[in-house]
Amino acid sequence: ADQDQKSEWYVSPAKGTTIMFLVEAALGKEHVITKDDSSLTRAPQGFDSVLALGKCAPPKSIDLSIDDKNVKVACGKPKAVAKAKSSNFDQNEFLIYHESQHRIRYVLAFDS
Repeated sequence: ADQDQKSEWYVSPAKGTTIMFLVEAALGKEHVITKDDSSLTRAPQGFDSVLALGKCAPPKSIDLSIDDKNVKVACGKPKAVAKAKSSNFDQNEFLIYHESQHRIRYVLAFDS
């Protein structure tokens, strides 16, 4: 997800603390969907990941250099995405299917 609110839907506090991970993900070529597809157990042939396109998303991204690699980081107050008006998803969700496609960068712990 490119918005923490989306990720919060998937976590439950334990003993008053919520823990989330901020990961770097290698998305490669994205297959875009606007409706839930429970048959997706891997990215379709020719694609590396799936983007569930949300109705709103951060309006821009910035380029950062981390460990001598250029990465894009979404930023800004979410805005409506014109091409996603009919999407079933409120916010973007990025689906990867191989553990090697991500690296945990930060562990976030906050009071619930």
